[in-house]
Amino acid sequence: MSPAGWWGMRLRPGTMAVQGGRWKNVFSETKRITSDFLNGWPQERLDKHARPEDVSFGRITEPLSAQAVLAVLCRVFHVEQEALLRRSRRSAPRAAAARFLTLYSGLSQREAATVLNMGSGAAVCNQLKTLPERLKDKAFRAAFQKADETLKELRKTVARKP
Repeated sequence: MSPAGWWGMRLRPGTMAVQGGRWKNVFSETKRITSDFLNGWPQERLDKHARPEDVSFGRITEPLSAQAVLAVLCRVFHVEQEALLRRSRRSAPRAAAARFLTLYSGLSQREAATVLNMGSGAAVCNQLKTLPERLKDKAFRAAFQKADETLKELRKTVARKP
């Protein structure tokens, strides 16, 4: 078996194996393979074929504040801000708030959870997981799309200001 064939095998250090009709210490061979791998030959191959990133595709946008996002959502969904910040199960506006906070404010799921008084980032993940099912409701989908358009416009106006 060639040393390259040992990549997929889980062998303990000091395991003996037959290679080319002779017994070899697998640990010393895999150590050699690993050290060759970690000494940069993959990076050299990547550098050879790497192309610079096209700058025209890069977009620089200023994230909106969490308060601005929540204000837009309160206006569009016709709810008070306390309703968005109060813990409640199966709240569609809270799921939308979690989505828009991560999308337009640049917050992580954990940070969005602290803003919305959710338990953890996993709670935000669960809310986002249920969002496609909630978007099947026409009224909620219309409000969601209106909030999305409003936040896009708000982000454009914030980006234009010097």
